[in-house]
Amino acid sequence: MDPQDPQKDDKIQIFLEGSEHHWKEFKIRLSVEDTEDFDNLLSWTRFITFDGDLQELYKRLEKTHEL
Repeated sequence: MDPQDPQKDDKIQIFLEGSEHHWKEFKIRLSVEDTEDFDNLLSWTRFITFDGDLQELYKRLEKTHEL
């Protein structure tokens, strides 16, 4: 996570809730037939690197999950 990110503390609170570390590990299999791990990695990367309004992103996610 970018140490200069002004939203770093918010991201840690949201995405690493309950973790004692400020990093996350993913195990990616050689076979991409099971894409759940890869999807989780891409989602994690998208949220951590997002530099816009986190509240707006959260609202968009809620709308997506309503469908």
